[in-house]
Amino acid sequence: MTDLVLESTSAGETEGYKPLQVASESQGDEDEPDEADGDIDLDEDVYGAAIFSFIFDSFEIIHATDSNHSEGEDHDGLSLKMNIARISFVSLILVCNYLLQGSMLFFIVKFVVLTTLHETQRVYQRYHSEVFTDGAYDAAKWETFDAKDSLCGIAFSNFFFMYAILCLWWCTMLKDVRLIDKMRRNMSSVAHAATINDMIQFPEEGSDEPVRVKAFVTPIRMLLYFGILLPKLLISSGLLLIGTVWLSATDNFGDLILNAVALEFVIGIDELLFEAMLPGTIRERICETKLWVKPKKSTPESNAKNVKAQYIRSLTYFLTVTVGVYIFMSIGQYIPRLGVLPNYANDAMCPVYLKDTTSWVCAFNSYAEDCFPFS
Repeated sequence: MTDLVLESTSAGETEGYKPLQVASESQGDEDEPDEADGDIDLDEDVYGAAIFSFIFDSFEIIHATDSNHSEGEDHDGLSLKMNIARISFVSLILVCNYLLQGSMLFFIVKFVVLTTLHETQRVYQRYHSEVFTDGAYDAAKWETFDAKDSLCGIAFSNFFFMYAILCLWWCTMLKDVRLIDKMRRNMSSVAHAATINDMIQFPEEGSDEPVRVKAFVTPIRMLLYFGILLPKLLISSGLLLIGTVWLSATDNFGDLILNAVALEFVIGIDELLFEAMLPGTIRERICETKLWVKPKKSTPESNAKNVKAQYIRSLTYFLTVTVGVYIFMSIGQYIPRLGVLPNYANDAMCPVYLKDTTSWVCAFNSYAEDCFPFS
């Protein structure tokens, strides 16, 4: 990593310190951020608000309580009580976000997934016990079987449709996981600061330059990793698994699509709380704040290496989705509490039934009076 040195300045220079200077060049860093080197925007959601507040309010609180700190130096114009109130309120909203997302996952499992799973397994169990004689399919019993709709509506009765829906759901969650990974790589690329006073570079008064976070002290970095990134990753991983089981247990193709759309509601809780609960001033401050990463020397070799790394990462994601979904639908069905139909034998006799229930009652070449006669 690049070593950064903070040089002291005279009292007349801005903020009492010079910008962080480069002591040695970084060579061949494979963990480059997705954003262009330099300024990196904070996301306008609860997590972005938490990152902003953890950094800036901690900075202001420590400055205000430091006996060596100048009384007149206040960068955001807020009192100590206001800084404490802001970091407390943002932390409260962040905790509420975790509680809401976590409780939604719990209630979805308890009252939706397990109920749907039970019904699907019962229908398939009835099918085997009522339609088969000595292990052989009995067409006569199929005619009297009263759960054809439920049996032929389960996702497993159409492998390719279910595979496509699950791939789309995994891609939806992969987008969230990639944002987490991008956030992690951006944070890890920000330099290390010896003290909290070395973290932020404020622009000169009247300047249009943004406020730049140029380095993290270790406690702040750990707070961001374990207070934001890790819980967000755990929630996304849990939603991926729960959604996969729920969708594969669905006993109606129409509900299969609706359920996939409904699951996205849980993903958007953080943005909903940001829009509904946090004041507009914090959004303005987020837009004015940038994480800063030292620009790296660009060479044809480094550019080619970066492009190659990105394609390898994207190929890994592609294989994770396409192969992972297939493994879940096959071997994964034998994992306790994860498999929906562990002994499914692809024996639901639905083609004829589906042909009858999806055919046109009135053909295109028929007259209306021929299709719908009066009694």
